[in-house]
Amino acid sequence: MARALTIEWLDAAAASKAAPARAPFARVLICDLHDPALAPFRAVAPHAGDLADAHYPGASGRSHFIERRVMLRAFAARCAGAAPDAVRIFYDEHGAPRVGGADVFVSVSSRGGRIALAVASSPVGVDLERVEQAGPVIEDVLDKRERQTLERLSGDARARAFLHMWTAKEAYLKAIGRGFKRDPALVNINVRENVFTVEDTGFPAELSAGAYLASAEEIVACAVLPPRVAGQTF
Repeated sequence: MARALTIEWLDAAAASKAAPARAPFARVLICDLHDPALAPFRAVAPHAGDLADAHYPGASGRSHFIERRVMLRAFAARCAGAAPDAVRIFYDEHGAPRVGGADVFVSVSSRGGRIALAVASSPVGVDLERVEQAGPVIEDVLDKRERQTLERLSGDARARAFLHMWTAKEAYLKAIGRGFKRDPALVNINVRENVFTVEDTGFPAELSAGAYLASAEEIVACAVLPPRVAGQTF
């Protein structure tokens, strides 16, 4: 019987000591980029490909790009039980990050020096949003049921509910490897406390896990898809 998938939320100290993972797994490292506990990861040298990708049009937050990329490679290697120098991260034709040299999937999100790095045994997406940066509700990214849910709320509760929906929605769009090339309004997010489910008729794969780690300062959402069957694409 397959093991149930539970997302592991790790801080810098736990990630730097983590043992290789056994599939199925999903790990999310949430930390400040310059946390001293990340020293084992920071010691990894960037690849030529990392340096080249810093100029890629989709590379966000360029001021921290190389540091994040090195951390992501080191974290992916730790989860896979591989040498960091053997792991390569590159962009596919849709602009999604992919991994060579280790049988894992990755995703990254950041707000300044605050980062969330996800590594999993099947397609994964992660998004980090700062609560104090929450803006007005953006109707165009919501489907009809999501709008109806928000219409029943007001003030801070409405803004917080929208941020939960949006964070989960972005994590899911990353997991399917399309990002905003797919209209977010076609995806319905159903939030229940610290977990969420997705309804998407265009990409009908169910989530293996969808979960939040939320505080007063930030919300992090992680979406994990089931393992791909041979030849399946999203």
